[in-house]
Amino acid sequence: MENTDIEFAILYVLLTKPEKQPYILQNIKPEYFEDFKNKTIFELAVDSQKKGERIEPHLLAQKCDNSQIAFRISEVISDCFVVSPLTEKYCKALFDRHIEKLIKAAKNINDFNRIKEFQNNFSLEENKILHISSGVENFEKRYEARKEKTIFTCYTALDYSIGSFMGGDYIVLGAATGCGKTSIALNLARQFCMQDKNVLYFSLEMPLEQLQNRFVCMLQSLSSSKYRSFGFNLMEMQKYKEGLSTLNQWNLNVVKDYSLTVDKMRMYIEKQKSKGLDFVILDYLGLMQGFNNKSLYEKTTIISRQIKVMATNYDIPILALVQLNRDLKNRQNKRPILSDIRESGAIEQDADFILFAHRQGIYDSNINPRELDLIIAKNRHGQSNTTLRFDFNLSTQEIKEV
Repeated sequence: MENTDIEFAILYVLLTKPEKQPYILQNIKPEYFEDFKNKTIFELAVDSQKKGERIEPHLLAQKCDNSQIAFRISEVISDCFVVSPLTEKYCKALFDRHIEKLIKAAKNINDFNRIKEFQNNFSLEENKILHISSGVENFEKRYEARKEKTIFTCYTALDYSIGSFMGGDYIVLGAATGCGKTSIALNLARQFCMQDKNVLYFSLEMPLEQLQNRFVCMLQSLSSSKYRSFGFNLMEMQKYKEGLSTLNQWNLNVVKDYSLTVDKMRMYIEKQKSKGLDFVILDYLGLMQGFNNKSLYEKTTIISRQIKVMATNYDIPILALVQLNRDLKNRQNKRPILSDIRESGAIEQDADFILFAHRQGIYDSNINPRELDLIIAKNRHGQSNTTLRFDFNLSTQEIKEV
């Protein structure tokens, strides 16, 4: 729909559907309009509302002394839009267009922060006070729609513990350096892709070729270190090529933007969402840019909250990897706990799930280094403080249930 058509549609509802007037006037502002005549009509409606006057086409026409504006009013109400059920869609489109204009005009980080605050305060809700039974008549329809979007990890014990990942879930995966958090993220991405899910992977420290290598070695049970040392024999090289062919079948896209900000992340998700998007992985949160005028705690707080907002607004699960405090290695008990998350306050509060990867064999030579514990430290939808045991193949980077 063209920009002018969106404005026409909103004005049509405003002038012909009195029951929708409070909703539109609550959510739309005159500056969202680009066409001068359309903006003037809306300003007349706002003025009428402030004065307690009825908002009707002939009354608005009488208020203006501009014949062109009066003629535009007649044009609007003569158009046959079937838009009443789509009013929210058109209001959102008008707001999004206004945001795009503000972003293009922004000159510094303060401008972007004001835009972000403006976005956060925008809400297309006709009535924010709802009865507890609102919408229950659509239970079965909602349930089936949710069922289609549900994502399972295909690790039996993990799915049993968490149920599944759904739209709006903000999942945090933390681990000490070398414990395998990226490997877990890649194994999960593989599981999702093998279910024909559309995955968007933000890689802030690993080049695309390394990601390809990790995936292929996991798929074909090949040694990633052997690949890097050019030690493959002919049979292994053939298996590697077959693995590369498999990647062509996956719906996995990688963003390798090393200066990623919250705004850029939102832009990439919006672009991919239009093509279908089921899951987002961020590797990792601590490398995101922006908010340089803030302390590390403030920066982490803002980014963490925005990730949760994105998961909710776009109705997709987002998995964010995080680093743990270095003090962990000096502690006698090396098993991570919630307070080990670097700048943990906001993350601990925002996340729906917090998972920790732990390999005791890194610290204790008597323990098999392939033993990997996945600790469910927080589960907003079920039982927390659950530990699941996996086998971590250090050569292929593949993770399997024990």
